[in-house]
Amino acid sequence: MRAAAKYTAKLNVFISYSRQDLSFAQSLVAALEARGLECKIDTRDLPALEDWRRELIGFIRAADAVVFVVSPNSITSKVCAWEIEQVGLLGKRLAPVVLQRVPDYSIPAAIAAINFVFLDTSDAFEAGIDKLAVALQTDLGWIKEHTRIGELARRWDERGRTRGLNISGSELEDAERWIATRPREAPEPTALHRDLILASRQGARRRIRNWLAGTAAIAATGFALAAVALVQREVARSNAALAIEQTREARQSQSLFQARQSRQALERGDASAAAQIAIEALPDTTGTSNRRDWPYVVQVEQALYAAWHQLRERAAIIHSSGVHAAAISPDGALIASGTAAGGIRLASPDGKTIADISGHKGWVRSLAFTTDGRHLVSASSDATARVWTRDGALVAVLAGHTLGLHTAQFSPTSDRIVTASEDGTARLWQMDGKPLAELAGHTESVNVAHFSPDGTLVATASADTTVRLWTRDGLPLATLSGHTRPVFDVRFSPDSQRLVTVSQDGFAVLWTRDGQQITRFGGMEGELVRAWFSPDGAYILTSSAILSPDETLTSSGILQLWSSNGRLVKTYRGEDGRFSPDGRLIVASTGEPKAVAVYELSGRLVAQFGGHDGGARGALFLPNGRDVASYSDDGSVRIWSIAPVAVGSCHGHDGLIEQAAVSPDGRFVATISHDMTARIWTWDCKPVGTLIGHTGHGYQIAFSPDGTRILTGGEDGARLWTARGEAVAKLDHDYRIGALAFSPDGQRIVTTSLSVLRFWDGDGKLIRMIDLKVGQFLEIVFAPDGQSLAITSTGGPALRYTPDGRLLGILQGHE
Repeated sequence: MRAAAKYTAKLNVFISYSRQDLSFAQSLVAALEARGLECKIDTRDLPALEDWRRELIGFIRAADAVVFVVSPNSITSKVCAWEIEQVGLLGKRLAPVVLQRVPDYSIPAAIAAINFVFLDTSDAFEAGIDKLAVALQTDLGWIKEHTRIGELARRWDERGRTRGLNISGSELEDAERWIATRPREAPEPTALHRDLILASRQGARRRIRNWLAGTAAIAATGFALAAVALVQREVARSNAALAIEQTREARQSQSLFQARQSRQALERGDASAAAQIAIEALPDTTGTSNRRDWPYVVQVEQALYAAWHQLRERAAIIHSSGVHAAAISPDGALIASGTAAGGIRLASPDGKTIADISGHKGWVRSLAFTTDGRHLVSASSDATARVWTRDGALVAVLAGHTLGLHTAQFSPTSDRIVTASEDGTARLWQMDGKPLAELAGHTESVNVAHFSPDGTLVATASADTTVRLWTRDGLPLATLSGHTRPVFDVRFSPDSQRLVTVSQDGFAVLWTRDGQQITRFGGMEGELVRAWFSPDGAYILTSSAILSPDETLTSSGILQLWSSNGRLVKTYRGEDGRFSPDGRLIVASTGEPKAVAVYELSGRLVAQFGGHDGGARGALFLPNGRDVASYSDDGSVRIWSIAPVAVGSCHGHDGLIEQAAVSPDGRFVATISHDMTARIWTWDCKPVGTLIGHTGHGYQIAFSPDGTRILTGGEDGARLWTARGEAVAKLDHDYRIGALAFSPDGQRIVTTSLSVLRFWDGDGKLIRMIDLKVGQFLEIVFAPDGQSLAITSTGGPALRYTPDGRLLGILQGHE
């Protein structure tokens, strides 16, 4: 097991409590942090308006232990009950502390079974905290491993328990020692912990069998083969040669498994992951990696081709912490993203990093470009805003607020900036950071501040339930009082003549630019948190958050499209949304695996993207209207095309396309169809040639290794062609082609039809035909050196032949 001494990081503790006991919970956090523990508490660490279940389950997963505050309030809280349920499911160490005593019968069994630490009197508090801190840090190394392996197991389970995420080597041995040495007071490993370790060990054993098993299997088949004098040569082969062949077989199996994984990822809608899995399963023809000796498997190529046709992800920008804000320059050439750690990255839409920017000491809450795209402003929880050039150079620090900033925005003329802060004020600044005016008057946090599109007005929305209008110089004009709960957003119409405000009270209100109420709409379940006008001003899009049972955190949301007079037009699934530049589409982001969706205004789903781990925080259209950038707590920004980006639509076949092959240089694609033809295309689907000659459905197609010839197979046999589509030879069979392949040097061709195996030279002349009379051949795989090939069938074990058709042996050991 990993030694406890390795864990120099602090123990991570999550505090579960009732909001009615907030004051005590904050004192508890302060006391534990003073003793060297790291605490997470939702009121401090959970960003506002987030999906509370998703965020809290993340806190609990990352925690090494959970402290539960026992009181009459927490015992009856549905949220607390849910948190304790998650603690049990994740097998976390639970430590109950008593703030106020409750009857024994009211305490859930999961809590009652644990020794309490009593903190219900002032005299007992400090001593009790000391006792709690010691108890929490007992068996620290083992507890840290519980958390670490638990996270590995969760990812393994969420990705379909793929072998690629198994643990191996010394790490597997450490994990086995860890699970066997659980301290008496430590939490039990979960079933998921055990499943991962068991599957990893089984995988290791399988690899060992594939590498080393062989001698006994070959000997066991010796008598049967000797009867037909076919295995004398195999008996004499060395154990080393057998091990090499078994290794090739294992690699073949792994490649087939990865092809299936790729197909499964594609079925889930994650074409990017599907393509990546398939690429990783291909042999490395450059010879620069350890996959240079891996076999070529046609199913991998087919999986890659299928993924490529559906691929929408253009690029990814990866951070080391969650992305909380993003902005796109007006010319679409730059994407800015800000993180929970305070970092900012400027990148091109193809994912290339232009600059990494540091300076903020808190999480970046908003980003905005000037209208000419030459400058960027960032707003942070550290109470400052910063102005940067488009290449990442610092221009100015806007310091003056006393609490964290929510937003910062440039005026349309790019000569001033407005900031909104938790301190209850907004401020106007020059580009160089010189303060111009303080917009004072709100009595609580200013949640957002915006300039009107004509640049003459500023609107501020506050938690004090009001919206205020100001001149561009900061002089007060009007107070808009129409909401009963905090106002989260205010937006001007494109013509600057109207404003829309949305509030925690669940209503949106439309106003004139001088503060007169036009109409009020909404009133559905949940609170309205964001609003956007369509580019033509004809529609308003609002996002609605559904509250948790204690009405403090959000658990889900919907987007609603309204006419300009407040009539509901359409509802979409999503927690954040934006109009496309032409106003014809809406992009919605959610916390679900398929995190981003694009809709027509009618509600028709146009595209849906997966790829984020845990969903997306927000999504934006690029100025071209064809691409979308989404950002997530998983630390990534992903750029998607609404239409698949890999290739065009290859039109020309009149029947089902059965298979496709890619030329070795990647320049051409060949397809074969039930319409009895094969076709050659450039990568962007320009037709190159049509292969006409088959008299039945086409099923199989392959390029030669040098890309100069194409082999096709159908109901009427196989045919050999030049890469330009000229017929070379007809390879006659009595039945439909089951499999076909070129040797690595292109000098041999092997085809199968039911139980018949045929070997041909590179020009299509028959060398040997073998009929096993039983079974049906399924696949042909040449060894990388071309000196042998393996053939699988439904009627028995895999067979190994020379390229000329001489049997080398039988490959046993399949599970």
